[in-house]
Amino acid sequence: MKIVHLTGKDYFGAGRAAYRLHKGLLKQGAESLMLVGDKHTNDDTVLNVQNSLLHKFFKKVLIKLEKHWLNISGERIKSMFSSGIHGFSLAKKVNALTPDIIHIHWINRGYMNFNEIIKMKAPVVITMHDVWYFTGGCHITNGCSAFTTMCGKCPQLNSKESDDISTHIQSLKKNIYRKKEILFIAPSHWMKSEAERSSLLKDQYVHHLSNGVESTIFSYQASARARFDFSPDKKLVLFAAVDATSDDNKGFKLLNEAIHFLDKDHFELVVIGGKKEDAYLINGIKIHNVGYIGDDKLLIDYLSASDVVVVPSKHENLSNLIMESLSCSKPVVAFNIGGNSDMITHKKNGYLAKPFDSEDLANGIRWCVNDEDRNAQLSANARQIIEVQYSIDRVSKSHLDLYAKIIEGVND
Repeated sequence: MKIVHLTGKDYFGAGRAAYRLHKGLLKQGAESLMLVGDKHTNDDTVLNVQNSLLHKFFKKVLIKLEKHWLNISGERIKSMFSSGIHGFSLAKKVNALTPDIIHIHWINRGYMNFNEIIKMKAPVVITMHDVWYFTGGCHITNGCSAFTTMCGKCPQLNSKESDDISTHIQSLKKNIYRKKEILFIAPSHWMKSEAERSSLLKDQYVHHLSNGVESTIFSYQASARARFDFSPDKKLVLFAAVDATSDDNKGFKLLNEAIHFLDKDHFELVVIGGKKEDAYLINGIKIHNVGYIGDDKLLIDYLSASDVVVVPSKHENLSNLIMESLSCSKPVVAFNIGGNSDMITHKKNGYLAKPFDSEDLANGIRWCVNDEDRNAQLSANARQIIEVQYSIDRVSKSHLDLYAKIIEGVND
C-alpha cells in the first residue's frame, strides 16, 4: 500500500502529527511518502516539493496575494484566515507517484490550491487538524457558529455583509466536496462533533482517529532534573508553545494570572518557545524562558524534569504537548475545552480547569503537585493512557485498517 501525505511542513502542530503518522506507517511496512513545502527533518522519505529559490519567492507572493485579496474588500483580518485558493498546483506531482491513498493534512500559507483535490486520481483522506476544512476560512472559530449555516458577516473579517468572502470560500469548499469524494478524519471527539454540526460536513460520516506519539522515545528520564539549574526544593511547572508568550491562543496571559495565585516559595516556571530570556520574576516566582527547542531529546529532558505541565490554550484540537507530556509520565493541567478531555481525565492523570478561570488553573497546578503520593499516581496514570490509546504503533495500525477499507471499497 502506497500512501502520499500532503502537508505544508514536517514539524510544528499538524506537520509534527503528520510526520509521526508517516513514520509509524513506514514501521508497519507501508510505502509512505510526505510531500512538504518546508522541510526540517533529515529524512529521504520526506520530499520538499517547493525547495527552489523560485518556489520560495512565489510562495511569498502567494501569501501576499491572499492577504491583499482579503483586504481589498475593506475587511480587516483579526486572526489567521485562509482562502484555500492562493497555493501551488500539486495534483500532477501527486498523480505521478501513483499512490493508493492521498492523505491531506494542512495545506494553507501558500502550500497548495485546495481546488487541486478535484484533479487527484486516488482516494483522498483529510485529517482535520483545525476547523478550517468546514469553515469559511477561519482556523479558530472564537465562539462563532456561522459555519453551521453558510458563514457570512464574519467576525474575524470584521464583516457586516451576509454575502462576504467567508461565504464564497465556504461555497468553494462545498463545490470541491461535491465533485470529489473525501473521507474526513477528526483527531478528537470535539472536532468530530464540530464537523458534524457544520453545513459542509453534516451529511458526511466523519471518522474519529487520533494522532499518536512515539511512546518509546517520549518517556520519563529519571536523571533529567539534575541536568538543569532549577531549585531542588521548588515544584517546576512547564509551559511550552510556538510563540509561547505572544500567541494569545496559547494562554500565557491566563497562566500569568494563575501565577499570582501560587505560592512564590513553592514554585518555579519554565517556558519553552518564543525568545530566550534571562530568568525573571512574576509575583516572586522565577520564570525560566529557555526559548525555542528543536530537539526532542532536550524537550523530553525538560518534560521529565518538571512536576506538572500546564496547557492553558483557549482552543485545542488534540494537543501534541499534552500527548508528549503524558507519555513522559507528567500530569497535565488544562482548560476543559476542545479535545483536552480526550486525553486528560479530571483528577486521574491531570486536572481540567474551568474555562478560562485562572484561579482554577492555579488550583489544578497545586492539586497535581502538593501531595507526593497523588503526584506519583497521576504520573503512572498519565503514561498508561498513552500506552493504551495513543502510541504511534496503535494509531498507525488503525489508519492502515481504514486505508484498506477505502481501497477495498474502490475496487469492489
